[in-house]
Amino acid sequence: MQMIYIWINCHTQALADEIAEELLEARLIAAANRYPAIASRYRWEGEVHTRDEVPLLLKTRAELFARVKEEVHRLHPYKTPSVQAQQVADVDPQYLAWIYEQTEEA
Repeated sequence: MQMIYIWINCHTQALADEIAEELLEARLIAAANRYPAIASRYRWEGEVHTRDEVPLLLKTRAELFARVKEEVHRLHPYKTPSVQAQQVADVDPQYLAWIYEQTEEA
């Protein structure tokens, strides 16, 4: 059993909430944390851009990453949304069991 965090930047709080709600309803994630807006700077199509973005942290099982990524690409308006997964090395066994209970099997 392996848990991952998935980090996504959204252009609005509403989008972050929509993604979280859709993924929770589909049982692809167990929980989501929406953070306050941050200032992002990035290069896109040869130019440097600055924009406020809303970080969204998703908690799920590792084997669901491909399906989560697919849904995020469906819901997110960015041509290339940032969808990054990180394995969680140490997890309280009770919390990990809860993650698995709240999500469907891949």
